[in-house]
Order: sequence, then C-alpha cells, then structure tokens
Amino acid sequence: MKKTRWIIVGLTVVMTAAVYINWKYASDGGDYPVASGDGDSVKTLGQTAYVSAESSYFDNARYTRSKNRSDAVAVLNELIENTDADASSRKLAAETVADYARITETEANVESLIMSKGYEDCVVFITEDTASVVVETLGLEPHEAAQIMDLVSSATGFTADVIKIIEFNSVQN
Repeated sequence: MKKTRWIIVGLTVVMTAAVYINWKYASDGGDYPVASGDGDSVKTLGQTAYVSAESSYFDNARYTRSKNRSDAVAVLNELIENTDADASSRKLAAETVADYARITETEANVESLIMSKGYEDCVVFITEDTASVVVETLGLEPHEAAQIMDLVSSATGFTADVIKIIEFNSVQN
C-alpha cells in the first residue's frame, strides 16, 4: 500500500516538475529544439513523427504535457487493474486518473477561451493549486491580462495570486 502511494506521489511530483520546467523555460524566452525534417513540416517513419524546426513552442509544450500525462495515466491504470494491489491504493489511483482527466479538459477549455479573445496561441498548465498561462503576444495591456486572469479564475476557481501569465513573443524568440 505504501509503495503504490509513493508511486502516485512520485508521478504527481514529476508532473509538477514538468509544468515548472515548461513555465521556467518559457519565461526565459527559450525555445524547445525539435528534430528537423528535410523541408517537410512533418515526416513519418514507422510510428515516429519527426516535426520540423518550424513547430512552435506551444505545439511542443502541449505535446510534452500530453505525453507526461499519458505516461502517468498508463502507470496508474496498471495499478488500478492490478488485483494484488489493495483497494485503497486502487481507489486513489482511479481518483488521480479522474483528476488528470478533469485538469486536461479544463486546460483545453481555458486555451480555447483565451484564443477566442484573439490571441494567436496559448498553452495552459494546471496543477492542484496553481495555473500558468503562456500566451503569444507582442505585449499585454493591463486590461488584457485582467481578462485572461478572469477566464482562468472562472474556469478553475483559483484566485489571482496562484495564476501566472507569461508573455511569449515569437518574433523575438
């Protein structure tokens, strides 16, 4: 029982670290390196897709977020299906999977709402108690930041002090 709880705690720590690294990398103005194709934007070799360097930070951040969650959910599903695991660990794993699904849906909804306000692109990272928004912009006016803050707060129930808005200027990056 303790081992499975530590696995769940570990996966949560890994997810939080991935969100922090993405946030930190974006705030430093970094851009993720991507495998380059031979002039094509996407090249498929077997089951692996190689994306050109023209892919945006946002595409890469969404892919990384999705992959990390998929990996975590796969481990949790193995625990849920393991009949040798105790009931409380299986229940906790099922609740964690449900939380990931809820968070994923909320992130997608918030991203859609923000882009509906005319922003070119954005990516949202939500944890249990924080939200970070990376938005592509040439500069946010105070009323625009307040609008984004309101959208995130309405969707998540978080207060403004735990919501971070990070401007990403693709022209400079």
